[in-house]
Amino acid sequence: MELFKEDFTKTYAFRICIILLVSLVLLLPQKSIQNIIEERSETHDETVNKIQDSYGGNQSFNNIYVSIPAKDTLMNQVRRVFHVVPQMTELQVNSEVEQRYYGMYKTPIYVSDLHINSSINIESLRNQIEDYHYLAYKEAELVVEINDKNAINQLSDLSINEHEKVIEINPSDSKSCVKIKSPLEDLNKQQIAISLQLRGSEMMSFRHIGKTMNLEVTSNWPHPGFTGDNLPSDRNINDSGFSARWSLPEFNSSTKDYYINEPPINDNGAFGVSFIDPVDIYLLTNRSIKYAYLLIILSFMIIYLSEYRLKLQLNPFVYFLIGLAIIMFYSFLLSLTEHIQFGYAYVIGGFITIFAIAMYIYRLLKSIHFSAFIVMMLGMGYTYIYFILQMESYSLLAGNLGVFFILLLIMIITSSKAISSRIVQQKPLHTDN
Repeated sequence: MELFKEDFTKTYAFRICIILLVSLVLLLPQKSIQNIIEERSETHDETVNKIQDSYGGNQSFNNIYVSIPAKDTLMNQVRRVFHVVPQMTELQVNSEVEQRYYGMYKTPIYVSDLHINSSINIESLRNQIEDYHYLAYKEAELVVEINDKNAINQLSDLSINEHEKVIEINPSDSKSCVKIKSPLEDLNKQQIAISLQLRGSEMMSFRHIGKTMNLEVTSNWPHPGFTGDNLPSDRNINDSGFSARWSLPEFNSSTKDYYINEPPINDNGAFGVSFIDPVDIYLLTNRSIKYAYLLIILSFMIIYLSEYRLKLQLNPFVYFLIGLAIIMFYSFLLSLTEHIQFGYAYVIGGFITIFAIAMYIYRLLKSIHFSAFIVMMLGMGYTYIYFILQMESYSLLAGNLGVFFILLLIMIITSSKAISSRIVQQKPLHTDN
């Protein structure tokens, strides 16, 4: 009993199976290009790390306090050291950011001017002084803690109780501590101010210093990212840069008034600002290639419909070449974005790819209408994907809407009377009596 006399290899179902097989084969070059993107991204990260190592990496301003030795009056020897943290710290930071290049790779670097004004209260220390001991105010040290003291370009403008002092550095084995001679006066309240210039890259962070802290950061970089446990209470971002302010109250700090002998460890959570490069070309290219199958399905659908309308049967190799051209667009896009802006690279790569496919379709089908139609549809597809790449919160939603639209379009076209009659063939079953 024969249900279908038509040769299966000449049916539209067989053609669809072949096209699906070609689509699966195209996964191989797509994966290969994704691997190339990942390798180039790793090379970029390694080069950026070299730039940061040579200039200074992420810097963190961790602490500032005053160390006051307590000596005995007889032997004049140091018996105890009091490390006093500020009651109030005012910190103003101005960061000048620029792009530093190493070959074709780049990363943001900065030079930050920090102006620190701290007030300390040593009244509570007097109750800790034992008989025959005294506080050696003239031998006090101001200690500044950052990630790497080698990243300090200069120290300047040291003043104690509004009296300017000459900066003298005491030797220190610590990589993160700078100890500055800071002779104090015999007063309960001391006001200390100092300025320093710090260099680094990508991010600058801070910790809650002392009891109460007010921080203001300004910069010429228009793409900041605020990170950490404390977000700014006020911020202003525009094309010329940004400004941000933090006001940290005393109850947010776990710091004591002073520490005896052992220097204080600031375990308050870090926060700060990162200088973001708004265009990560490797991330954008990797995201864009994930939408390659939208364009491949769209192109195959148009070619398949053209076969039906023109009563042709194209070799499956035609589908493979067109799919390969779409995938090679992403390799071309990657190579261009390493030298020019992503938007320009996307337009140039998209234009060349669409033009090559349109010319190939025209030479095969001799139909200007189908060539123009595929130009229009691919142009819309590339434009749609470009806008998806610019989105952050709604990119997944927009991508799914695009897939659903193509699926709906296929369903509408294949449900037309002319095509559905080829897909759905109703033949009576023959039975033996």
